[in-house]
Amino acid sequence: SADKRSPFSDELTPAPLFLHRLPCSQNKQAGYYGLGEYMASNDITLDDRLLKTGVKPSDVRQTAFLFSALGGGTGSGVTPFILKRMRTINPNSKNLVIAVMPAAEEPDSAHFNAFCSLSGFIKSDNGPAADIILLVDHDRLMPARGIGSMGEELCAEHLLSHMVAILSGTDNDLCSIQADPDFLARMSRSMGIQAFVPCIAAGRSLEIFGNMTNILESALACPLATIDRESILLSFISIQIPEKLAVSLKEDALKAEINRWIRDRFPKLKGSTVQISQSARGTDRIDLCLLLGGNKLSLTAKDAKNGFLRFKTIVDKESWEQEFAVTSISLANVERSIEEYDEYISTFME
Repeated sequence: SADKRSPFSDELTPAPLFLHRLPCSQNKQAGYYGLGEYMASNDITLDDRLLKTGVKPSDVRQTAFLFSALGGGTGSGVTPFILKRMRTINPNSKNLVIAVMPAAEEPDSAHFNAFCSLSGFIKSDNGPAADIILLVDHDRLMPARGIGSMGEELCAEHLLSHMVAILSGTDNDLCSIQADPDFLARMSRSMGIQAFVPCIAAGRSLEIFGNMTNILESALACPLATIDRESILLSFISIQIPEKLAVSLKEDALKAEINRWIRDRFPKLKGSTVQISQSARGTDRIDLCLLLGGNKLSLTAKDAKNGFLRFKTIVDKESWEQEFAVTSISLANVERSIEEYDEYISTFME
């Protein structure tokens, strides 16, 4: 059964509406990470609901995708706790989180929530809660576009859903050869690199772009979070190719072209994997998702870190701890977990 207690369970009574007025915020309402976590930890039905949604204790190859917008208190506080419960129910489950970071103009409270949530993904009592965190900046996601299987425009959450379809090898069409997200999670676990930035090229016409290199360049031109190409250590490329193109695009030659491009673009790369699946589409459009790992969270989550540091000056005050459901000690642990991750990444650079 779920652990009904939290570090704050003896001290706190959660507010009924889970909404608070933030000082000097022009009456904006905000929820907070600590309260979201507290409410999740006291939900005695959570495990049962996870089982009903498909978490299987005996499935050694299970891979779970979770979407979470990290600016609000609910998503930021609940998602890490859900991952911990999933890990308890099925220790073999590979957990992938698509984490949408707040827009730069959001108040510091939103960035505070996001930074605390990242810490929960990176480190918990029983190891990392998330095997892979796909970091997506709201401001970079909004202008991003793709083309779906029916020629429709893909944007925002539809583009992210399409990304999951690419990574898992599933879409509205029959895929004759499937991708394997389980391998991606195992590769990430083995190297200890959890944070990735996705770059998506959805519905790129091979006739227009000419070759796979140009499609890769189009994806890399619009990463969904900040990256430093010189610091990329791990890459994963998942490609869906229509069956009619697969006949002319020989897999060995295609992978050789991709590997040459990867070596040229990322000089410090330590590992790379390419997965190619086939779909039954009748077009020449290719879907590609490039995941880049190895950047420090102080770079890819810079806005969240800065907002966290500013907002922490409020939270650190003892009079605020009851409302925010965090303590000075827990905030120090949040910072330390991110620092330890970045320090670990630095060891690869030496």
